[in-house]
Amino acid sequence: MKGDLAKRLAVMPNDRREQTLNLPYYSRKGWSRERLNSILTNLEFIEAKCAAGMTSGLLNDYQLPLIIVEKLERTARIQLEEFGHFVQSQAHILSVHPELTFQQAANQSPETAPNQMAMHRWKTGAERRPWLKVVHRESGGVSAFIAIRSENKPTAATISDSGDRLAICDGQVRVYNARSGREILHLPADSANIFTAIALSPDGKRLACAEHLENHSSVYSIWDIEERRKTKELVGYSCRVLSLRFSQTGQLVGLGGACTYGGELALWDLDNDTLRWRHIIQKAIVRAVIFTPDGLRLVAAQGNGHCSFWKIGDGELEKVVDVHQDAVTALSISSSGNQIATSSKDGFCRVWPTNLQPESSGRLRQALNLLLNPKRRKGILFSGHSNPPTSVAFLDDSQIVSGDAVGNCYVWNLSDGRSVRPLFSGEGSVITLETSGDGRWLLAIYLRTELVVFLKKDTVLSASAASPGDIWFLHFHQNSNELILAEKGGQMRLLSFEDEDSGQPYPHKIARIPNAVLGTVSSNGRFILAVNRNSSWKLWDRKKSKEISGKFKTLVDASALIDVSPDGSLVCIFSRETVEFVSTGDNRRRAQKLPMIPGAMRFKDNQTLQIVGINTRISAQPAESIVVLDLYLNEQGGVYYWGPFEIEDPRNSRGFIFSGSEKFIRWANFLDEGSVIDLWDLNGKCHASREFSEAVKLHDLTNDEKWALISQPSISLCHIIDVETPDLQDRWLFPLPEALVCGAIQQGGDLIALSYKQGGVDILKKVVSRDLPTD
Repeated sequence: MKGDLAKRLAVMPNDRREQTLNLPYYSRKGWSRERLNSILTNLEFIEAKCAAGMTSGLLNDYQLPLIIVEKLERTARIQLEEFGHFVQSQAHILSVHPELTFQQAANQSPETAPNQMAMHRWKTGAERRPWLKVVHRESGGVSAFIAIRSENKPTAATISDSGDRLAICDGQVRVYNARSGREILHLPADSANIFTAIALSPDGKRLACAEHLENHSSVYSIWDIEERRKTKELVGYSCRVLSLRFSQTGQLVGLGGACTYGGELALWDLDNDTLRWRHIIQKAIVRAVIFTPDGLRLVAAQGNGHCSFWKIGDGELEKVVDVHQDAVTALSISSSGNQIATSSKDGFCRVWPTNLQPESSGRLRQALNLLLNPKRRKGILFSGHSNPPTSVAFLDDSQIVSGDAVGNCYVWNLSDGRSVRPLFSGEGSVITLETSGDGRWLLAIYLRTELVVFLKKDTVLSASAASPGDIWFLHFHQNSNELILAEKGGQMRLLSFEDEDSGQPYPHKIARIPNAVLGTVSSNGRFILAVNRNSSWKLWDRKKSKEISGKFKTLVDASALIDVSPDGSLVCIFSRETVEFVSTGDNRRRAQKLPMIPGAMRFKDNQTLQIVGINTRISAQPAESIVVLDLYLNEQGGVYYWGPFEIEDPRNSRGFIFSGSEKFIRWANFLDEGSVIDLWDLNGKCHASREFSEAVKLHDLTNDEKWALISQPSISLCHIIDVETPDLQDRWLFPLPEALVCGAIQQGGDLIALSYKQGGVDILKKVVSRDLPTD
């Protein structure tokens, strides 16, 4: 397996190539441990197998029999497990872009086996392809400790209190070692039965399962995971069980589900192998059950918006609390047992005390909205989800995490009911959020992607403490190593990269502008201009360390463009078909109507403003054509038009960017047909063009017209394209861990900055073969 495996495989006959790629299978049969380990810790092998379209088989290669893993030396075993984690978490990327195997391995956490293997290849010259290295990361993003793909859409999952084991139900049941991802137990389904709910005992040694049979009856069973055998079985009624939960002692199992008349709630006593009690809840299915920490009550989440409390001993109904206006989809109870968190189809999450008494006058939601009177407040309402929340869990006594129907997860503060930050996003409904009993782990499951994500809770908490997704503007100073960051709350920062020895940028806070910043521009590294929602502007002169402020008369809208002249004497705004510029020396102002949809704007010099946009009512130009004009700001005024550019459907054009010379880039999103990127000069000639089958977004362009930064949300990929090539070829790719808010690329393309929906910013460095160490 030495040498360039990918090249060797390319020239092999098909049958020989398949045998080589299946070496792990043959090694497993022969239990050749050393050979097996060398294959599965080889980046060339991983890349070659993904390139051959065998990514699913690659995932199976790391599901090794326990007897092989245990016979490996401790160092080799850890190395193999870390490579398994790497493949599982990166498989969705490598299956599409196997050429990113080395880059993704090199950007793993330092001291991990994939990172060390990648850096060894780079330092020895075995890998010479250019790549993007993460040199600074402050996003606080949540990375999966392990990601497991389910064969079918998962319907339930559970985690042991210790966090050592997790189980997934997707019609069949699989139990995994949570640390290594190794499968421990598999319970297949058939045409006559299907598993609908599962639960792990607190010690992780037993598994409770509910099967729905062909005759609509149910069977409940307990499995010994270590011995892989069924120890108990109980035939139930015509109920489809939707939720199972072990008590803290592990001797009782709560069951909730749906039956012909509504919902069913029952308590299974494992000592006596009987249902201690069973209740039918009319016209309200039971979606979730949970035991209180004192073990005295079973709480049920019902389809009519209620939560009911039942005494464990005799099954007596203690109380019913009306908490939501629609079905309760999930519930979680705090470790102290004093608070319960619920999510509902009504679009809200709520945290409320367990001693809350039933409301007799109206719904509780109306009472809880009276938050201005703390004495009357009986809970906290969380309303940040734009889609109905489907799951909820306590992170600790001060925060909860909730997930919704489109894959978004949020962390909330219990002190004020506000969202700390959007945490992470997936695809499809988040059907399960569950923390382990020891409070160290979080389990998340996405329905559509059939992906189970297992997270370390401290990474969740550190992510929730980071910047709450509010870095919405990035810009590199021209000809400098400084990055401007604008935050939603009005804070401006600089990240300086002048100190090459430290390896990390150091931040400088510039100043703060009231309210949310709408636009920020740096013209030449000396002046920085910011405008807020009230049209107030502030200009920072970094050379003289002074600030100038004022206010535009023009109202600001979402498409507003702003700029500052090279000498700082003029600030300008183009908004609502009005161009207004103000003298920073004497506050004199001028305004001119320009009936155009703004595209891009820049000062060519201290008295000339260049604008590109779409004509709406300029009589001298064709209607709805793209027009570039020079607006002279001297006393005589005047306008000089370039173009027009006759482009099909110009109103779908977005993302105009002026380059360093007399050229501009246009991005057109043609909705159903995808996107196209064009590079035009001001004489109407298109120098380069590239089509995409799906939507892309243009973020930044270097002034020397060499590189452009775009993102492709559909596959979570960042492209750095070569603007000098006729077809705008890719030169670097980088997978995005989250939806990209904005991006910036440094002059020459040496540094790339990315800001994510989940918050913070990542700084990437372009690394090429000339950067190889001389030793």
